[in-house]
Order: sequence, then structure tokens, then C-alpha cells
Amino acid sequence: MEVKDVKLVVAGLADTMNELARRANLTEMFGDKDPGMLTTFELMQFAMYLCASDGEIQPEEASHIAEIFGFPLSAAAIGKIIRESNIYSTEFESKVPVSMKIFVAIDNAIHETGQDGVLGKPASETLFEVFRVVGGCIAQADGVVKKQEEKDGETYLRMLNNYMDENLIVRKEQAKGFTKTGEDITPDRMMDIMDKMNE
Repeated sequence: MEVKDVKLVVAGLADTMNELARRANLTEMFGDKDPGMLTTFELMQFAMYLCASDGEIQPEEASHIAEIFGFPLSAAAIGKIIRESNIYSTEFESKVPVSMKIFVAIDNAIHETGQDGVLGKPASETLFEVFRVVGGCIAQADGVVKKQEEKDGETYLRMLNNYMDENLIVRKEQAKGFTKTGEDITPDRMMDIMDKMNE
């Protein structure tokens, strides 16, 4: 995905966060702060985390961050922020972003009202996907995805995914309720099941 497209995705997600916070009556929780800016800020922190993976912030990575998030920071300024905020750390990669917690809470509230289909899929799934897209864009900024960038990106995304597995009601429901049927699953029966899933 092109950097300009990633910028549009991030901006769209910020707008979605603002709208969901308004609909869920969470705007008071943010006071005079913009809920969408929180999401953008946490995505930018993730981008910085990946920049630090290979031990050096490349000018191309700084340029991508500037374009995607609208903060024209030099590689040196990004390095300073990473050090001062302890972004490239095991603490950062194990701390669930506040925006993910909010999106999961909103998804669960929507699920409780039986209106899951309103957004098409859980908002937290969309947020996860945007983290993945931003990570891919930043990792490819200098033309080469390094093994450490890939490993760190996977570690962070796994943490987000685990949080959703443990806290998103829709996912928890999908993972339980299995009983033995006593019915043998033949290859023909499996094909029938798969055909029904694709309808």
C-alpha cells in the first residue's frame, strides 16, 4: 500500500474513533481531547517502535512517519522520542494501546445490543488491520524488511490479537460451545459443510 493510502486509512480510522466515541457516549471520558488523535498517536508510537528495530532510524522511515501522521520529525527527533518514551522496549510491546481497549469495549457494547452487523465487523478488528498496514508500510520504508522488524511487528500484533481473543465477546463466543456430535465427518460431509459456509 502506498504511503498516501496509509495516511488516508489512518485518518479514516481517527474519524471512526471519534464517531464511535460519540455514539457510545464516551466523549466525556476524553474531555477536550480528540479520541481519534489518541488512535493516531498510538499508531505513530507503533511506527516508531518498528523504526527502532534495526537499531537505526532511517531517513525514509522518518519521512513515512511525517507523511502518514502529519508530524514532520527528523530521524534524530524520532530517536529522541523513542528513548525518552521507552518505546523500543518489552514494556511497550506488552502494553495494550488504550485505543484497542476502547474499541473492544465499544464492540462488546454493540454486541450486547445485538447490532453486530452495523459496522460489518468489529471496530477492534479494523484497528488491528490498520496496525498491520502501518507496520508493513514502515518496515518497507527503506526498501528492505529486516528480520528484526518482522519479528518485532509480529510480537506486537500477536499481543493485540491475544488481547482481542481474551476480551472481545464475539471471539470468545466463537471459541467455545463445542460438543461431540457422534456423526462421522466424511470427505463428502466436509465438502457439504464448506459449501454451506461459502453461501
